[in-house]
Amino acid sequence: SNWQHSMASYFDSSSCKGDHPIEKPCVFSWVGGLEKKFDKIPHLESRMKNVVTTNDGWVSSADKGKLGFEATKGGAIVEIKIGLDKLNVQTLNFMVMTSYGDKWKDSRVRVDAFVDRHGKGPTLDPTKSLDIEGSHDRHTSETYNHKLDLGSDQALPKDILRVRITLVGGSTFKFMGMAFCDH
Repeated sequence: SNWQHSMASYFDSSSCKGDHPIEKPCVFSWVGGLEKKFDKIPHLESRMKNVVTTNDGWVSSADKGKLGFEATKGGAIVEIKIGLDKLNVQTLNFMVMTSYGDKWKDSRVRVDAFVDRHGKGPTLDPTKSLDIEGSHDRHTSETYNHKLDLGSDQALPKDILRVRITLVGGSTFKFMGMAFCDH
């Protein structure tokens, strides 16, 4: 399917060969159903609890076998915070279920990324923002990739990356995966 083909670009199987350690170019990532032994709600809850600092209205869900992170009410907000050690973060990648019908009407989130520079404290204004639509007119549920590129404002080692996701339209939205990466 479309999302599996797109995800292939994020995972380079050549790094799995040989005796060298596998490079991990993403400081935080998950894709429901793609990783071995990562297909149930407790798996996702465990991954998210390490980075979520605020959560009002987002839950791990697996309706129809599709593991994801879903808004359950209008105005739902979740905040993620990651202290960077050795890697930069250049892009925030979001795999988003796009669906149809009354439940998904006007579904839209705003993603605000904040880069708190080492030694400077929290920034008040988002470094970059992205709005993502969660609905379409086709009578199918499909997963699409959306990328927020931090450009010249990439997060550097010792910085803190904060990501605030707010449901700004509709009553639900569903992420099927996230990857915050150095490329």
